[in-house]
Amino acid sequence: MKNKWKLIVIFIILILINPKIFTAFSSSFNKKTTSLDSLKKFNVGKDVKYTEYKSNIVIYEQGTLKGINKNADEIFNLELGIKNPTISSNKYIDILDKEKNVVYSVNEKGKVVLKKNMKKEGLVYKSLENDSYIYFFKRDKKDIANIYDFEFNLVKSIELDGVVTDVEYTSNEIYICLLKTDKNMENKILSYDYNGNLKESMDIKQSAILNLELSENGLYIIEKNKITKLNNKLKVINSFNIDDLKNHSNINDDKLYIIENDGDILLIKDKEVEKVKINEKNINKILNLGYSFIAFTDNKILDSKGKEIKLFDENIKHVSMINNNLLFIILENNLQLFTIK
Repeated sequence: MKNKWKLIVIFIILILINPKIFTAFSSSFNKKTTSLDSLKKFNVGKDVKYTEYKSNIVIYEQGTLKGINKNADEIFNLELGIKNPTISSNKYIDILDKEKNVVYSVNEKGKVVLKKNMKKEGLVYKSLENDSYIYFFKRDKKDIANIYDFEFNLVKSIELDGVVTDVEYTSNEIYICLLKTDKNMENKILSYDYNGNLKESMDIKQSAILNLELSENGLYIIEKNKITKLNNKLKVINSFNIDDLKNHSNINDDKLYIIENDGDILLIKDKEVEKVKINEKNINKILNLGYSFIAFTDNKILDSKGKEIKLFDENIKHVSMINNNLLFIILENNLQLFTIK
């Protein structure tokens, strides 16, 4: 009994000396066990395209756009007949027909709210907040960004000094990531308002930006060996060195999980990086639940402790999550929906 009290006293002293010990202890102790309930299974072909939109899943196959809700019910079926479109989820479901240079925006009920013939060599199309739109295209070997208002009148045309690699937006800013390789590798992040005025810019040399990820108060720059957290003015809040990025999670509760190529898992939160213990080295993807996470190998789903919670006969092609409680998995020949518990 005396030994027990000695251990408790020692533990309290350690916490007073270093509060991080309590944080690490509590975070590992409070890991919530995750389970899945199968909801529905759909047969799909190899060329299916998909995105998440609001509380729904949207798939495009054989010329038809379909919406599926959280109960696995089909909520719309829209025949478009486009051969190989680009589909993304923004204010609306946005579709770019690169062959015919036509853009579509579709709402959550499957109604086409906008259809426009555009300039040739379209690259990216997005419906934005404030009923605005942005369209990127090539002109004389330059990338051009056209910003349009709610009536699709041109607000501003911007000639960009580099190749567009990523676009993100908030209700106030449009962030454009550019890559230049004419002399040395250089990345540039530009922040514009909805009138096309340049507000802020940031240069990153000798490194390639793999992704921009929005967070609650700014954004993350994802590089191969570095993660940088910025505020909405593109000022650095924190940066974290990593070893050879393999993949990263979604951002949830301002937390980001990193998978390194050697199989290590890191959790970035606040101003710290924590190494996550999990009994699996072959993780390809992590979905961040905020309170915990689920991980994916080639054909398995694991909880945060590395325990197998689902095994598939086929390889996993894509995973995504809606509202922290609906999981959808694209396999070789089917799409499966699960509720996360």
